[in-house]
Amino acid sequence: MPETKPTKNHTKNMLRIFSYIFFSIYTIFAIILSVILIRVPILPLKYFLPIIMLLTILDILFIFFLFRKSTKIVTSLVCIVFEIIFTALIGFALFYLGTTISFFNSIKPQTSIDLPEKTDFDITKDPFNLYISGIDTYGEITTVSRSDVNIVVTVNPRTHTVLLTTVPRDYEVQLHGTTGLKDKLTHAGLYGVEMSIKTIEDLLNIDISYYLRINFDSTIKLIDALGGVEITPDATFYKSKYNCYFRAGVTMHLDGGCALTYARERKTYEFGDLHRIENQQDILSAVIEKLTTSKTLLTNYVNILASLSDSIETNIPSDQFYRFINMQLDTMPSWTIERNTVEGTEIHVPTYTYPDQDLFVFQQNPESIKEASIKIDEVLAAE
Repeated sequence: MPETKPTKNHTKNMLRIFSYIFFSIYTIFAIILSVILIRVPILPLKYFLPIIMLLTILDILFIFFLFRKSTKIVTSLVCIVFEIIFTALIGFALFYLGTTISFFNSIKPQTSIDLPEKTDFDITKDPFNLYISGIDTYGEITTVSRSDVNIVVTVNPRTHTVLLTTVPRDYEVQLHGTTGLKDKLTHAGLYGVEMSIKTIEDLLNIDISYYLRINFDSTIKLIDALGGVEITPDATFYKSKYNCYFRAGVTMHLDGGCALTYARERKTYEFGDLHRIENQQDILSAVIEKLTTSKTLLTNYVNILASLSDSIETNIPSDQFYRFINMQLDTMPSWTIERNTVEGTEIHVPTYTYPDQDLFVFQQNPESIKEASIKIDEVLAAE
């Protein structure tokens, strides 16, 4: 019997050493997590405070059992198991936060962009206009190219309303700062995203605070990260590139490739470009709906950020992103999505960029432009 005591003491000492090691790792992780959560306000207060309280309570309990001389072997084992579990959980949380910070650090606005900074602005309280520019390329997002998708997203966080106003790619516009011949809006992208923004501001008599520039790869990656979107096509057609078969009136689950195909299709429809706009708005509406549901945001969070890293260009400050994610996780508001498209008349005329050719252009409809401007102002002003 006396020979068993050294064995038990040895076991206790070894367990105590392991417990000290895991406790030290846990404490370091907990401190790092707490500091990051304080400096990066991504979690709502109702989540943040319980997490900090839990970490503190666990720390106290672990210290109690560590320095308690009469702690039994079974108790030490249980303590070590809990230390490992919670250390792993904190490590996972740190991975999430690290991915978030890395994502926002990877986003670089175009250096030539010159939009006025908004001071004392809160994206969760103050209405704003966001311009989405979709360029017709794969690969690097910094590639200079035509802007084939031009959508002004008017967001009112007070009423939880989103208005999508699309200006057709071939719409007749006076490029900002130019005189003489008008041009097609898509050509504004050849002169940089700032030209597109300023030109649309001139056209609709609005202020655009932020922009988001995406390309084909951005769309595919984002929708795949979301787990796909549900769309109900109003025409039947097949495209071989991503092996996509669309059936009229049938709700379909689209992956990134087929979603891009749907957003780009025009030859199937009688009014090709105009119907393509409706398809693009279908896809964007489906993306917004998925991003604003708790299940998708929480379960696909890392994949969503990873899909967008190096795939988008924007001037939205990271703190505004943090605020929006915080609000969405806190209250999970339901958003109302409205749509509008600026109308025009088909003509063939020379343009500013190609003055020696007669190109297809949508001639401006002043009444439609005015109505679009009024609608945007109404959404911004709503309480």
